[in-house]
Amino acid sequence: MTSTPAKRQKMKEDTANATEHGDTQKSYLWFDDGNVVLQAEKTLFRVHKSVLALHSEVFSDMFRLPLPSDNSSQPMFEEGCPLILLSDLADDVASLLSNIYENQKRVSQR
Repeated sequence: MTSTPAKRQKMKEDTANATEHGDTQKSYLWFDDGNVVLQAEKTLFRVHKSVLALHSEVFSDMFRLPLPSDNSSQPMFEEGCPLILLSDLADDVASLLSNIYENQKRVSQR
């Protein structure tokens, strides 16, 4: 069977609806030039694939996976900016990302 499981489709629809209807909120870790949006609970983080890949093997491996030929199975925040749904708590993701970005900022200021 080639149809997408109903659970996955529902998740995409719920995410699209939440984003469109303002149920989600942008984190302070929102970079206009970011090329990936992470969603944890109802919080959105727009960050950079290269920065995440540099600091995390999990993200590095994830970004190396080829995208499906039909982009219908990959939720997009906007064209060219994938939306990745995380099962982690928003506070945990915020802590991880702030640690990555704050440490990077400190190193670049030296």
